[in-house]
Amino acid sequence: MDTKLLVEIKQVLNQFPEYWEGEMLLKHKLIDDLRGYKKDLLEKLLSNELIKNTYSIKLETGIVFKVDEFILPVDLSVKF
Repeated sequence: MDTKLLVEIKQVLNQFPEYWEGEMLLKHKLIDDLRGYKKDLLEKLLSNELIKNTYSIKLETGIVFKVDEFILPVDLSVKF
Protein backbone atom coordinates (compact mmCIF):
# COMPACT_ATOMS: atom_id res chain seq x y z
CA MET A 1 0.00 0.00 0.00
CA ASP A 2 1.37 3.41 -0.98
CA THR A 3 1.47 6.21 1.52
CA LYS A 4 0.05 9.61 0.62
CA LEU A 5 3.60 10.93 0.33
CA LEU A 6 4.67 8.20 -2.10
CA VAL A 7 1.56 8.81 -4.20
CA GLU A 8 2.40 12.53 -4.35
CA ILE A 9 6.03 11.81 -5.29
CA LYS A 10 4.96 9.45 -8.04
CA GLN A 11 2.50 12.03 -9.42
CA VAL A 12 5.29 14.59 -9.67
CA LEU A 13 7.78 12.12 -11.15
CA ASN A 14 5.23 10.98 -13.73
CA GLN A 15 5.63 14.43 -15.29
CA PHE A 16 9.18 13.40 -16.24
CA PRO A 17 9.08 10.50 -18.72
CA GLU A 18 12.89 10.36 -18.73
CA TYR A 19 12.75 8.80 -15.25
CA TRP A 20 10.59 5.89 -16.32
CA GLU A 21 11.03 2.77 -18.37
CA GLY A 22 7.49 1.48 -18.62
CA GLU A 23 6.34 1.42 -15.02
CA MET A 24 9.84 1.06 -13.59
CA LEU A 25 11.44 4.13 -12.02
CA LEU A 26 14.96 4.77 -13.29
CA LYS A 27 16.30 5.50 -9.84
CA HIS A 28 19.91 6.13 -10.82
CA LYS A 29 18.93 8.78 -13.37
CA LEU A 30 16.62 10.44 -10.85
CA ILE A 31 19.30 10.39 -8.14
CA ASP A 32 21.92 11.80 -10.53
CA ASP A 33 19.61 14.68 -11.46
CA LEU A 34 18.73 15.36 -7.82
CA ARG A 35 22.40 15.47 -6.87
CA GLY A 36 23.01 17.73 -9.87
CA TYR A 37 20.23 20.05 -8.63
CA LYS A 38 18.23 19.84 -11.86
CA LYS A 39 16.18 23.02 -11.63
CA ASP A 40 12.92 21.90 -13.28
CA LEU A 41 12.84 18.71 -11.21
CA LEU A 42 13.41 20.54 -7.93
CA GLU A 43 10.85 23.21 -8.83
CA LYS A 44 8.20 20.55 -9.52
CA LEU A 45 8.98 18.69 -6.30
CA LEU A 46 8.84 21.90 -4.27
CA SER A 47 5.57 22.95 -5.91
CA ASN A 48 3.90 20.03 -4.12
CA GLU A 49 3.09 21.14 -0.56
CA LEU A 50 3.38 17.68 1.04
CA ILE A 51 6.77 17.03 -0.57
CA LYS A 52 7.92 20.56 0.24
CA ASN A 53 6.85 20.26 3.89
CA THR A 54 8.51 16.85 4.23
CA TYR A 55 11.78 17.40 2.37
CA SER A 56 12.69 21.06 2.74
CA ILE A 57 13.51 23.67 5.31
CA LYS A 58 12.69 27.33 5.01
CA LEU A 59 15.43 29.86 5.69
CA GLU A 60 15.24 33.62 5.68
CA THR A 61 17.02 33.62 2.35
CA GLY A 62 15.05 30.82 0.68
CA ILE A 63 14.22 27.12 0.75
CA VAL A 64 16.67 24.22 0.99
CA PHE A 65 15.57 20.88 -0.48
CA LYS A 66 16.86 17.95 1.59
CA VAL A 67 18.16 15.92 -1.34
CA ASP A 68 19.71 13.12 0.71
CA GLU A 69 16.55 12.61 2.77
CA PHE A 70 14.51 12.45 -0.43
CA ILE A 71 16.93 10.01 -2.06
CA LEU A 72 16.88 7.56 0.86
CA PRO A 73 13.43 6.03 0.18
CA VAL A 74 14.08 6.10 -3.57
CA ASP A 75 17.42 4.36 -3.15
CA LEU A 76 16.05 1.75 -0.74
CA SER A 77 13.94 0.29 -3.52
CA VAL A 78 10.65 1.71 -2.38
CA LYS A 79 8.23 0.54 -5.03
CA PHE A 80 6.82 3.41 -7.05
